[in-house]
Amino acid sequence: MSLPDSYTDPALVEGAATDLNGRRILVIEDSPVVGPFTADVLGELGCAVIGPAPTMAAAREFIEGGGYDAALMDIHIRGERVFPLCEAIEARGVPFVLTSGYADWQMPDKWDDRPRLQKPYTLQQVEDALRACLADRSGSQREADSDAGAGAHRALDVERTPVPLNDVLNDGEAEASAA
Repeated sequence: MSLPDSYTDPALVEGAATDLNGRRILVIEDSPVVGPFTADVLGELGCAVIGPAPTMAAAREFIEGGGYDAALMDIHIRGERVFPLCEAIEARGVPFVLTSGYADWQMPDKWDDRPRLQKPYTLQQVEDALRACLADRSGSQREADSDAGAGAHRALDVERTPVPLNDVLNDGEAEASAA
């Protein structure tokens, strides 16, 4: 009896590296409907959800806190474009997927090649986009490790607990009233 192809086929073995179970996904979404929906979808995929962050300030805090493997973010957060957040996430070497409910995907050329999801999206679309973005990162990380002569992968030992949406919204309201 021979081993199943999944044990010997390099493409299948490499695909296992993009398994979403246990992956920590930062959600940056200001909609009180889409944020929890996205968290539920990610939970069904076996991901640990960080957020959702409904404001730019909350998103910055989560980004600076680290401890996530990828991010899924709406390009419009309370009327602001998230491109400064893209810069911060990219600086950490973390892949991300952009989402929007608008037909207008105008964005700086720098982000034009990033994976995108049009709202409303499905569980399958989220899964496919995250697998693709994590696979791209894995490939880039393997190349960087190889170029540097290192075989170790970056490990994140930070544990994060999802923040209840009401707590974040209350902080956001306090921020808004202080401005």
